[in-house]
Formats: sequence, C-alpha cells, structure tokens
Amino acid sequence: MKKFFLILIFIIKIVNADTKNYFIVKKMIFSGLNHISNSTLAKIIPIRIGEKFIGNTSKKIVKTLSDTGLFENINIFMEKNILTIKVREKPIIKSIKFFGKTVLANDLLYKKLIDNNLKIGLPFEENKLENFKKSLKKYYYKIDRYRSNFTYSTEIDKNNKVSINIFLSDGEETINKQLNIIGNKSFSDEEIKEYLKINRKNNQKKFFHTSKFKKEDLIRDLFLIRDFYLRRGYIKFDINSVNISFTPDKKYSYLTINVSEGNQFLIKDVLLTCKKNKYSNRIKKLISIKKNSFYNFEEALYIKEKIKNSLEEHGYIDTNIEIYHTVDEKEHKISLNFLVDIGKKIYVRKILFKGNKISKNYILYREIPNMEGLKINTKLLKKSKEELYKTGLFEKIDIEILKLKNLHDTVDILFKLKEKNTGSINFGFGLEGRKNINFNVGIQQKNLFGTGNKIEFFSKKSNFLKTAEIFFENPFFFSRNIFLNSKLLYYSEHKQLENLRKDNKVFSIINNIGFSFLKNNIIKLGLEFKKYSFFDEINLDTLKYLEKSYKNFSYKDLVIHLNIRSNSLNNKVFPTCGKDTEINSKVTVPISNNQYYKIQFSNSYYYKVHREKLWIIMHKIKLGYGNGKKELPQYENFYSGGFSTIRGFKMNSIGPRIIYFKKNMSENYLKDKEKFYETIGGNSFIVSSLELIIPTSFLGKFSNLIRTSIFVDSGIVWNSLLSMNNEPLKDRIIINESPGNIRVSSGISIQWISPIGPLTISYSSPIRSYQWDKIEKFQFNFGRQW
Repeated sequence: MKKFFLILIFIIKIVNADTKNYFIVKKMIFSGLNHISNSTLAKIIPIRIGEKFIGNTSKKIVKTLSDTGLFENINIFMEKNILTIKVREKPIIKSIKFFGKTVLANDLLYKKLIDNNLKIGLPFEENKLENFKKSLKKYYYKIDRYRSNFTYSTEIDKNNKVSINIFLSDGEETINKQLNIIGNKSFSDEEIKEYLKINRKNNQKKFFHTSKFKKEDLIRDLFLIRDFYLRRGYIKFDINSVNISFTPDKKYSYLTINVSEGNQFLIKDVLLTCKKNKYSNRIKKLISIKKNSFYNFEEALYIKEKIKNSLEEHGYIDTNIEIYHTVDEKEHKISLNFLVDIGKKIYVRKILFKGNKISKNYILYREIPNMEGLKINTKLLKKSKEELYKTGLFEKIDIEILKLKNLHDTVDILFKLKEKNTGSINFGFGLEGRKNINFNVGIQQKNLFGTGNKIEFFSKKSNFLKTAEIFFENPFFFSRNIFLNSKLLYYSEHKQLENLRKDNKVFSIINNIGFSFLKNNIIKLGLEFKKYSFFDEINLDTLKYLEKSYKNFSYKDLVIHLNIRSNSLNNKVFPTCGKDTEINSKVTVPISNNQYYKIQFSNSYYYKVHREKLWIIMHKIKLGYGNGKKELPQYENFYSGGFSTIRGFKMNSIGPRIIYFKKNMSENYLKDKEKFYETIGGNSFIVSSLELIIPTSFLGKFSNLIRTSIFVDSGIVWNSLLSMNNEPLKDRIIINESPGNIRVSSGISIQWISPIGPLTISYSSPIRSYQWDKIEKFQFNFGRQW
C-alpha cells in the first residue's frame, strides 16, 4: 500500500483517533479548491455523510480523485468523525501562444496540441508539453528540418491559471557535404554524378555536392543510380547499404553508398513469338534491340508498349505481351523472347456521352470520327479527345471502354465529360477626368442552348461615346471545317468643346465565312455594309478629307474583308508555347462612296525558357497601314494606348492630335495655357510587347488560375499622308507624330481566372513619353463566368 502511494507521488495521512475498525462520517471538509466546487467534489468521491469510513476507503478516494486528472497532490484526514480532504489542483491552461517564424502551418500546430491534450481550459501537465515537443521534433525530421529549435515558458497567475509561450525556430537546412560510393569498379564517382545531374528535373544543383539534404531527393537519386547501371546491362546490380551521418550541430551531412555492380550482360538473341503471322513483320519492325548491345530492361518495356499501341490502332485492345529472359551466366548474355498473343479484333457498337448537361449530343458526334460499326482504334480515340477539348466547352474528358456480356468482340465507347462555364459577363469602368465615369459591359456565351454556337454582346458608354455590338458564330456550317459568323455594330459619338460640336454615327453589319485547313490555319472572307453619318466641326483631319466643313455628311460603303490566321498556341487562356500569326485586310468595292484599303499584321510567340514550362517569354508585335483614293478616312484611323497595345497610357491616346485654342493662337502656342486637344489617330502604327511570365507554382492548385508577368510595351501611331510641318490655323493646329516618337512603358501584370470571371490588373510607368501624352498607370478589367 505504501509503495503504491509513493509511485503516485501522493502523500496520504490518515489520522484515526478511535480504536474502532470503522468510523461514521458525520461531516466532510474540502480544502484547496479553486476551479471545482465543494458539491462537485462531494459527488466525485466514493463516500457520503452517514456512511462508514473503513481501512481501504482512503485508497478508493485517492484513486477516484487521481483518475480525474485534475489534482497533483491529495491529503486525507479523519478525526472525530470529520473527513477532511486537502488537495492541490493542477493549473488550468489559460492561453497558448507561438513565437518565431516557422514553415509549419497553424492548423498543424494546433492539431498536435490537441493530440497531446494541450488545450485552453484543460489541466496542465508539463510532461504533455514535453510530448508535444517530441512530436514536433519528429515532424521536423520528416520534412528534413534537422536543426529546428523548440523552447517554452510557463507562467501561473494567482488564480492557478497557466499561460504557455512556445518559441519555434525552423533552423537552417542541412547541407549535404560529401558522397562516398563504395564498390563501383566499372564507373567513377564523377561519371555517376554526371548522370544524376543530367537526369534530374528542374536543372537542380548536384544533390551530392553542397545542396540541401532531403530524403525525397536521396530516394530519387538512389533510383537514378540503379537506373544508370541497369541501362548498361548490369542486371545483378544492387545497393547494399546507405549510411547517413551528421555533424553534431547537424549543419552538414555525409553519405556513403555501398553498391554491388555484378557482371555486365549483353543481348544474345531477340526472338518474337506471334500466333498470327499476318502481323509478325509489322511487329518485328518495332523491335529495335540489336544483338551484342547492352541489356536494358526499360528499353524492352518501351518496345512492349509500342507493340501494344500499334495493335490497338488496328482493333486489338486485348493484346497480351510477355517478355521472357534466358540468362547465360557463363557468357554474361541474355536472350529475349517477345511472346505476343494478339487476341480478337474488337468492334465498336455505340459511342455514348455522359456528363454533357448542356451540350447536345449531335454537336459532340460532329467533332469526333465515326467509329460505330468499325474496328476500335485507340489513336482515333485520342484524336477524338483532343477535338472535344478544342471546342473549349469541356474542363475534363475521360474515355471508358465498356465490354458487353454477350458480345465478346464488341464494345461501347463512353466519353465522360465535365463541362466548363462557357458564359461570361465582363465589366470595366474608369474615371474620365475628375467627375465623369465611363464603363463597358460584355456578355458572352460560347455554347448557346447547347448547340456549340457562340453569341456575344458588348456595349460601352462614356461622357461622349456610346457603342453596342452583337456577334454570332456557327462553328459548324455545312462541314466541321467551315464556320459562319455575323456582327452588328452601332457607334455614336457626341462632343462639345467650347463652341465646336461633333456628332458621328456608324451602323455596320458584316458576314464572314471561314475555312480551316492544315490543323491550325484559318482563312476568313467577309462582306460588310457600313453607313456613316456625321457632323464635325472639331476634327480638322476629317474636314480635310471631306473637303467641306460645317455640314452634315452621310456615306455608304461596301467593304470586303480577308483574314488569314495560323494559331498553334497550346492553350486558349494561358498559353505556354506556340505562336499566333494573323493578317487582317479590308478594301472597299468600287460602288462605295469612299475608296480605301487597310491591312494589319500581328504575331504572338510564346517560348519556354524552362523545360518544366515555368518561365516563359512572350513577344507580340502588331503593325498596320491604310490608304485611299483621297486619303484614309478619319473614322478608319489606327489608335494606340491602353490594355491591348501600350499599357501605362490612356486608351487610344497615342497618335496625331489637334490642339484648339480658346483665343487666337499666339506665336509661342505650345506654351499657351488656354488650349485643349484631341487624339485623331493615324494611318500607320506599330506596337510591340515583350513579357517575362513568372511561375506561380508556390500557389499550389491555384497556379493554373493566376498568371503574373513583367513587361515592356512600345509603339507609335502616325499619319504618313500628312505633312510633318505643323500647319496652324486661326484657333487650331494639327500636330502629326514622327515614326521615331516611340512610346515605351514597363510594369507588372496579374491575370486571374477568378470565380466572377477573368480579371486583369496592370501597373506600369512610361519610360519614354512626350508632351500631351495621357498617363494611366493603374489599369484593370474584370468579369463573371457561368
């Protein structure tokens, strides 16, 4: 009994003044309680007033109170039928705080606290904190942090509540200092290390030479060492042991790998056993292993896969291929025998679709080759999957081959689809001056009523401008290589500058028919009808073109459009490689009121700097030129500045301009303060952009939704048909641009496919600008998808 109380670290004092074998408890006194009431403790103990207190009652009381985990000291007194219980409660945890920088997430830390019964409101025991420390140390070792540091302090207040402060330091990562390989006779350490360097991903530094020690990297490199030998015919190669030692401060690690090379084996014979001689010659051509070459099991597996893929393209999807090895230990040679059981030819009964809640079945059938009733072809299945992805309607596509119970040579093909959000609503707004707000709205649906047709609506309104545009496209017009689209446009502009007025209206309708060829190429031919009506006292360039002024004019033009485009970008949203080249041209037919032509060229190229597609360089160039029988009408001029051209400058603010003066123009007109101006555009332009797209892999699963980049934009718009000499009139002057007056800006851009739609933000500053340029450093656009 005495030993039991010593182990529990309890002191039990029993004072018995009576000589009887038992006492009747007439009163109970509790002492030392802070957080627990007397009534609660009275209910816990295994004795009540009026009951007998016998020899082992004290033992029962101690055990019951100990089991609660609430007390660290218990004293029991019995005198004159009065039972006195003195206790000392364990401190209650008041707070737990962490200090220091750590790679460990808060959720992980608090989970490990709970696992060790460390939680606010629970009794505190220091051994629990020590267990928590051990569990963290173990986790640090798991993530290769061997130099971590853990300390803590506790503070108990007058209410017997404890505050716990935990100080964490991850410590610097351990550096692998040296590798020793024992048992490598045929190859030197340097040859093995060079192989490791070439075959590691991400162009990492040598793991075995002054790099961070990580168990994951060690396992990978041990696999590569094994692969190094197996590729060279060492089929008996084995790694006997791996020894890792650390310096006392765990700053450096040293590795010793003990290997057994064995003998090198060469290929003696390569045989093929195939029950159907019809395919034997075709299969033999796929077996590229030569006699007396090093035996390489990986190469044999690769050939096995090639044979399987070839047969699957001809309807044999149940092919069984086994590779048998015959080892000649004396000559150190291996004979290979490819045993091919082709099986039955399988035919397709039906093609089924699942998961297309919006898209109609018929638009899916038209995108894939017809295989119903024909032999199955896995190559066509892969192509079908690619074609369905190209529609832009699906986020995920899986193909399942369904075998039929009663038809052993017939299957159904099931396409499991997960549709994308193909609709979007885009909003954009900005401040024009200090008071006026301009905004734009766009609505788009790429899969109208599940037919695969596309419809778009765009509208913009500002203090002086109103535009509306409707676009419709049928991507499958008569044939999967022919598409048809139409666009309806309305444009209205009203300006009042001092006593000068400008009212322009444009109505346009265009129909295009396009032809796709050679996989990524499109030719589009269109016919457009345009009607212009305008009154313009402001724009000198317009008045010059019309040869009259202060009158209303109306023109009707019939325009032929030709578009040629080659697009090999690997992704429509965030490309990582490929290029997009486009030529746009238009010319009016002779019956039109105006005679002019325009041509534009654009090219975007994405180049992967890094083989893992993390760092990408994008270069984009656009240029254009227009002319006419008289000259290019002002309403067909090119403009620059803004998101799609030169960021950091206000939209369409770069190019030739007209300056107006409130009073008669002075000799030093450029310093005249009472003036205002307007950009009128030009007939020639060139814009270039160079971007370095920065990886966002640190964002984990969100990295494919966000793209960041740093960029340099440059360009200029000018009118080659106007004199470079500024020709002043009484109250206005037109100032042309020189091709050499190139604007340049640089900045950063963030693109995010957010839950409400695409969002783009850029911040840039001009590197080269000129007088009258309108700067807009911060620009953004956002939208919503459904």
